[in-house]
Amino acid sequence: FDDLGLSEAQSLLYGLTLDFNPSSVTRLRAGLDTAIGPGTGGSAASVDYTLTLEIAHRVNQWLGLRANGEASWSQAQQGGALIRR
Repeated sequence: FDDLGLSEAQSLLYGLTLDFNPSSVTRLRAGLDTAIGPGTGGSAASVDYTLTLEIAHRVNQWLGLRANGEASWSQAQQGGALIRR
């Protein structure tokens, strides 16, 4: 950090994606990613988590259906509050 008054921040970062194809026309996908970002409210840093889900289904060669969703939350280092977005 540029500010010497801020404490050091460490975190284990990871990314994971799982695909499951129960048939040739249906696909399920889930993912979890982490990132370290600038802190808020006097905290040196925060760890950001993102969970993604996707479902895709091909009805026929002209029609496909897809739905996806995402949830994000942030945890401040040094035991800060959990913030959902």
